[in-house]
Amino acid sequence: MKLRLLSITLFIFCLCISNANAQSGEHSLQVDDGMGHYSTIKASPTTATYTLPAGGGTLVTSTSTLPFADFFALMPPDNAATVAANNAVSFPQDGSNSGVISRTGPSTFNLPNIGTYEVSFQVSVNEPGQLMLRVNGISIANSVVGRATGTSQLTGTSLITTSVINSIVEVINPAGNPTALTITPLAGGTHPVSAHLVIKQLQ
Repeated sequence: MKLRLLSITLFIFCLCISNANAQSGEHSLQVDDGMGHYSTIKASPTTATYTLPAGGGTLVTSTSTLPFADFFALMPPDNAATVAANNAVSFPQDGSNSGVISRTGPSTFNLPNIGTYEVSFQVSVNEPGQLMLRVNGISIANSVVGRATGTSQLTGTSLITTSVINSIVEVINPAGNPTALTITPLAGGTHPVSAHLVIKQLQ
C-alpha cells in the first residue's frame, strides 16, 4: 500500500513539474545519484508515463541551464607527443563548466545524462590529416573532418545522442590513417596556441 501511494505521489509530482515546464520552460526534473551524475526524468511523448533511471537517487529540480563544458590544451606544453592513428588528442585543462559534464582523463570526457549533445573541437596540426569523435569506443563516421593541404585548423561540430548514462567521448586521429599528427606549438606567433573541446547538452 505504501509503495502504491509513493508511486501515485511521484506521478502527480512529475505531472505538475511537466506542466510547469511546458508553461515556463524554466525547470526540469532530474535524479541525482549522489556521485555527481544527473539523469533527466523524461515523459513518454504519447502517454502520461514517466521513466525513472536505474539506480535510484534524490529527486532534484534544476534551472533551465543545460550542462556545458569547455576543455582545452595549450601548446606548449600540452600534446607534446604526436597523436598516432586511433589515439586521442589531450585537452587536459578545464575551462568554463556547469559542473555536470566532467573528465575521466586528459583525453576522455564523461556525458552523464542520456540525451543529445553538441560537441565542437578545434585543433591546430602540422600535417595533412583528419580528426573525428569516438563515443564509448565507437568511431562516429559522420564526425570526420580533414585537411589535405594548407595550414588551417581542424575544426568540427557534431550532434551526438547517447543511449546510456556516463558515455565517454574522445577526439581521435582515425584508425587506419597513415600519419601521426603533430599538434602545432606556437602556431602563428610566440604565444602557446589553444585547442578546445566544447560540449553542450541540448536535451
